[in-house]
Amino acid sequence: VHEDIMEYFRNQVDSGIAIDEDNIAFDHWMNENNEGFYIRDLAVVVTVIEILIGRLYADFSSFRGSLEKLLTLCSKPLMELKANERLSVKGLEKIEIYFSKLSELWEVSDTQTKIKISHCFRCIANGGRDPTILRCEIQEWVPDGYRLKVTDKNFIQKLLRESDALDTIVYEFLVSAKILNYDSPSDEVTKDSFSSIQGVVAISDDNGEVSEEQKLSNSTHEQANLKKIMDMTSKYMSFDTPVVTREFSQIMLDLCLDLSEDPASAARMCSGKIGDGAIMIIDKDSKFDPRDHRISFTVELLWNVLEHFLDKAKEDNFYLSPDFEDVMNFEQAIHVLQNVLNYTLLDGFRLSDKELRNEILVILAMIAKFPYSVPYFMESGLFNFLITYACIEEVGRDSWFFFSKPVANSRNFSTISDIDLEFKKEVWFTISELLRANDPDALLCFASSPLLSCMLMYLEQDSTENDKLSLDKSSVDLLPLSSFLSLNGDLEASTSSSTKSNLHTSMNGADDEAKRNGSGGLRLKQQEQPKILTPEADGKKKSGKGFVESLPLYKLREFQLLAATFVVHNAPKVQSEFERQQGESRIVALVLRYSLSEMAEHKSLVFNLLILLNKCLINSLLVRSFMEESNAVQAFLYIFQRSDNEESRAQAVRLISALCSGGNRKCQRQLSALGGIAELIKPVRNYVQSRAPVVGAKAGVKFQLLEVGQSEEVQDPLENPYGNDVSIMVVAILDCLGKAVVGNRVNETEFAEREGVDALLDLLEISSFVVRIQVLRLISDMLQNQMLVAYANAWRSCSSLRSAAQVLCHCWLDEEVRLDSQRRENGVICDVWNPLGNQKWPVEDGEERKDLDGDVVNTKALTSATNSNTANMKSMTVTKLATAILAGRNSTQSNLPTDICDKALQRDTRIIIASALKSIGVYDMYGVRNKNNPLKSIPEMEGVGGGAAQGAGGYSGGAEEGNIKEAGSPFRRSSVMLQPHQLHEGGDGYNQDEESFASLDRTETKEVASVYSQNIVNNNNSAAMDHMPMLNSSGDLGLTPSDRQVLSMARKYHALREGEWWLRLQRELTELQVKPIEADLALIDSRLEHFFDASQAVQMEQMELFDEDQRTKKESEDQFMGQIITKKNQQIKAEWLKRNGRTKGNSSNPFNKKK
Repeated sequence: VHEDIMEYFRNQVDSGIAIDEDNIAFDHWMNENNEGFYIRDLAVVVTVIEILIGRLYADFSSFRGSLEKLLTLCSKPLMELKANERLSVKGLEKIEIYFSKLSELWEVSDTQTKIKISHCFRCIANGGRDPTILRCEIQEWVPDGYRLKVTDKNFIQKLLRESDALDTIVYEFLVSAKILNYDSPSDEVTKDSFSSIQGVVAISDDNGEVSEEQKLSNSTHEQANLKKIMDMTSKYMSFDTPVVTREFSQIMLDLCLDLSEDPASAARMCSGKIGDGAIMIIDKDSKFDPRDHRISFTVELLWNVLEHFLDKAKEDNFYLSPDFEDVMNFEQAIHVLQNVLNYTLLDGFRLSDKELRNEILVILAMIAKFPYSVPYFMESGLFNFLITYACIEEVGRDSWFFFSKPVANSRNFSTISDIDLEFKKEVWFTISELLRANDPDALLCFASSPLLSCMLMYLEQDSTENDKLSLDKSSVDLLPLSSFLSLNGDLEASTSSSTKSNLHTSMNGADDEAKRNGSGGLRLKQQEQPKILTPEADGKKKSGKGFVESLPLYKLREFQLLAATFVVHNAPKVQSEFERQQGESRIVALVLRYSLSEMAEHKSLVFNLLILLNKCLINSLLVRSFMEESNAVQAFLYIFQRSDNEESRAQAVRLISALCSGGNRKCQRQLSALGGIAELIKPVRNYVQSRAPVVGAKAGVKFQLLEVGQSEEVQDPLENPYGNDVSIMVVAILDCLGKAVVGNRVNETEFAEREGVDALLDLLEISSFVVRIQVLRLISDMLQNQMLVAYANAWRSCSSLRSAAQVLCHCWLDEEVRLDSQRRENGVICDVWNPLGNQKWPVEDGEERKDLDGDVVNTKALTSATNSNTANMKSMTVTKLATAILAGRNSTQSNLPTDICDKALQRDTRIIIASALKSIGVYDMYGVRNKNNPLKSIPEMEGVGGGAAQGAGGYSGGAEEGNIKEAGSPFRRSSVMLQPHQLHEGGDGYNQDEESFASLDRTETKEVASVYSQNIVNNNNSAAMDHMPMLNSSGDLGLTPSDRQVLSMARKYHALREGEWWLRLQRELTELQVKPIEADLALIDSRLEHFFDASQAVQMEQMELFDEDQRTKKESEDQFMGQIITKKNQQIKAEWLKRNGRTKGNSSNPFNKKK
């Protein structure tokens, strides 16, 4: 059949168009395909459609019937003969071309035919089913075993989106909205056509008059020309018919609604400005009939496309793109929606009117997310309109002069029915979205309006059940706010009357301990009470009850939570107005009222209000001063102690941290006097108890767990470096300790006496990489106080019996593995020019590796040198793939934002570990034992600024090195210094070093540690140090040779890190072909020389420690084998004696037989 029609049209190319024969050919071809088209035949179908389009251009009316029959066939689902033929590349391409070519029929059709084309596409989008017929009339297709119909709606809509068909549908929808007309067919067009025809054919005489014969002739020409024009424009005259344009716009609306169910298609349609067409339809329909039901369907289309577009923009970070704002005409949209909204409020009385009102507010809230639309809200007066209906019923119609007029009847928007309460929620949400743009006019209008006071009114309305919310009798003595918080939880009298100052009530009556320490309890400063709007301000309320008081309790709690969210986001933007209304003290009162409530709404309310206080505390010095004078630390500490909501407790700790920041000694003393330091330590200890240690697990450190119930198999921390669910409260406590304890000697001493140092070290041992960096920073800062060093050295892990120095060294090893910079199996760096990088050699045979001098080294030659150390190395490709997979898994396994975790994991914590190891004195305890070792003579490298200041005069030694008098200057190489080519080519340098190391004095340095511990005692007069056990031996810390290899690198970490920076600078200068001046060259050479000396010294020390480790292991093995042999000999002798005793019988001497 397909070959016949193609042959027919090929033969007809030269003969021209034959209307009857062509229609017969089309009818025959369509009758043969009456069940639908196959995917494999779509190429022929596309060709036939192209031929039909050409015929329609030539004579539309003659081929209208063939077009309608073709649309009937195209409405049926496509069929495939092979399994999954539609999913093949060729199948997908054929279907997309078919949809694209089918959409071109709109260009050559009149309105009546466009309606049928739209109906055809609607059937296609619904999987080949006509959505306009009843379900009972649908005839299910029975599979015959070799044909399968394509009815997957998601698959079809995806292909419509990827082809040009969807863009054409959006364009035709805009056309249907533009030609929609509810007026009767105008006669002006016909009269203008007649006059134009007369102007062409009328012939007058010289006097300008027309004779009777000329009139008759003109009439004849007029009729002929009019008939010709009517024939040419017959297919376009239907646009003036209201019924046809209404039907066309309706079918296009239904089609777009079906397509908008797919999120990607809806976002694509929104980008095509389908919203402009929807606004035009709403405008015309509302002007013709404001209660037209089609308005709600058009609003639903707007809702679908805007919602999916905003979701896609959020996922793709599309907000910064210029195309984000170019989705509709915001000015026209806001104007039309405001008119409809105004009608529903003033003249609407049906339930459907209120539903439409709420849906329009949802659309306005979505439009408000576009920053470009905010000026149109302000210019049209819609923002003021929203402010009016957000608070006018609560505060009264006479409380603000700038309320929009006229105001609707209260029964249309301010009842306590669910639909009216939903309206109020949407109004609040829309205003909040508009305020996000920080438009100055919007903020000024909001600050001057009574909306903020209305929100505080909702929050202060009592929503507690008096029998469920009551303070514990035993907690009254601990709470100096008992005069502020009544035991019944009722503050109505103090909040509703301006004569009673509930906002700044004096809160004396602190507990005896607080009085002795001078904190004086929480005393709120007396301030002048401003006029606060209350429900009684409107005298038109029924039976004297306000709108807020008439709400049921469950609804009131819901609105309180919404009001709290609104105030949290917007009150800090109008900080001055918030302070004028004494908002900070009112919020503190609300937090204390609901802090003990068991209701979920109240817990969320307290959490949001604490966030608000935190924002205000950061933004305003006045709020900070008020809280300092009012002893707000006590209030927040009370919430931390009594609340059972972890999020609220974390926010309370953050507030204490903010108050104590900046070295605020007053708040720090208050925290210490109230026992806050001990309270902060308790959650850390509880958090540690139920978790196994992870420090050293990734580096392969072997340690035995002693806790009962803990598994010996420790989870690999790199499987989830984010640490699963990280306790937000522990993070907040660490931040608070860093600001309230560190730097304050008194608080540091109390922290140590309360076993805070032990708690931090316990936390370090179980922390994931994300939290570990914060714990290390806090420990390093704490250990700057030498009084706390003894506490750290005396600590032993309850789980693994490791010392603090061991845990820090194992943190270093884990960090090396995480940064892919681990050393070789023997723990010795092999590349002295890259000591902090990966020290493992490549593993693939034949792989070339370039050294720093540019020489190519083949790994086959290195196989014998590396022995089997690289045999177990993982493939880099597999490692990267595993990392990517774990990153995707980790994104869903942490309660912290991914970007924060990534930033934390980008930090190198080895610098912090080196500082902590230096603070606890481990460098002196395990000092360099050989006088000839370069570590004895190489000073610490100073910063760039210090080196530049000294110029060519050299560098002073580090404090722990003492005065350097030997030849250790960066400008003079040591006697054992090696050249780079010697390291890579295996020169005599290593042999010299081995000989020199063989003669080293390997005495222990117990006296050094004892002297160091004694100095700590002598330099600190604290009573807390008198009873601490002091270290008198370097073996007390239990560091193994591998741990001491870490110490050798940590001791010179600053020099190694800065040396790598100078080396990188030199390489960049070489790549850029920049030649420095002589002074800069001398500076770079001296820095690199010092870097090489330090790196070589570390390498030599690590080699010595490796040899010591090998000897120790061998001695242990020999001792173990000796014990086994001794036991075996004893067993053999006992067995021999036993056997000989039996054979001898009664003989007492088993050796008489030999004699």
